Amino acid sequence: RAPVHVRQPAETSVYAMSDRDILFTIERIVERTLTVETEVDDNTLERDFKYKHTVEPATITIKGPRSLANRVHEARVIADHSGERESFTITERIELVDVDGKPVQGLEMSTDTVSVSVEVKRVKVVPIVISHTGSLPEGVTIVNERIEPNTIRVQGPDEIVQNLENIRTESIDYSEMNVSGERKVGLQFPEGVTEDETIEPVYTYNVRTPVDRDMIIGRSAIELRNPPEDTNARIGDGNPIVVRLSGEEEDLDALRENQIKLYLDLDGLQAGTHEVQVQMEPIPNLRFDPEAFPEIRVIIDEVTTENME
Repeated sequence: RAPVHVRQPAETSVYAMSDRDILFTIERIVERTLTVETEVDDNTLERDFKYKHTVEPATITIKGPRSLANRVHEARVIADHSGERESFTITERIELVDVDGKPVQGLEMSTDTVSVSVEVKRVKVVPIVISHTGSLPEGVTIVNERIEPNTIRVQGPDEIVQNLENIRTESIDYSEMNVSGERKVGLQFPEGVTEDETIEPVYTYNVRTPVDRDMIIGRSAIELRNPPEDTNARIGDGNPIVVRLSGEEEDLDALRENQIKLYLDLDGLQAGTHEVQVQMEPIPNLRFDPEAFPEIRVIIDEVTTENME
């Protein structure tokens, strides 16, 4: 409080005073630096879109009486996204508010507007598709394969993500898949598209590898094909033939000996003794090495009129 002193003109006097003193407050002028916060009306947001705000300048300075400056809870701008599906930049006015969201006035600001850049991206969940390269090793077959998780949420420009149907894994080399197993795999994203969630896809695969089995076939079961005319051909004595077959175990278990057709092709041979390589007719779903069969002795005798008598 301070007393009131009155100066009156000459030849006058003060008759009455309402107050003998006046109450007033003296405050220090202070400055504060505030980060500019962005608030969004949820009703203006487009469904399936994601927004990222960048404010420039990011901070402002306010100046004024300490009591007013300390009332300020935040400096905010309210961004309107109505109908926006592409990135944009707008200029917005700053509002100083207290903890209850009520405006605080009577302060100076280093600037009363900011530039708000809004990055807009469409968000979408798409399936993950397994991508392959190479060929399986001979005899190996895929029983089943899967990727977990089998979907991913991605983000990117509206015109790209809207038409995106799937995300492919990095190429998995079939030629390396000799045994069942699992591995982490990367994903291939189109330009401008990124994942909106962090995942580590795991590729799991089960393969069936071939089984080898030896079959013993006696020489008497070998067929002589295309013998020369007027000859009598016979197979020389010796050990039975070992036939090594490769395939899936159930196919080998179902195989019967009479399904194994060994033969010698005598086409073009003349009477005499010859070493001829054993051959075999193909068997569905089973494999063998044709070069692994031995050569065996074949005796071809001419059939004369005298022999016929």
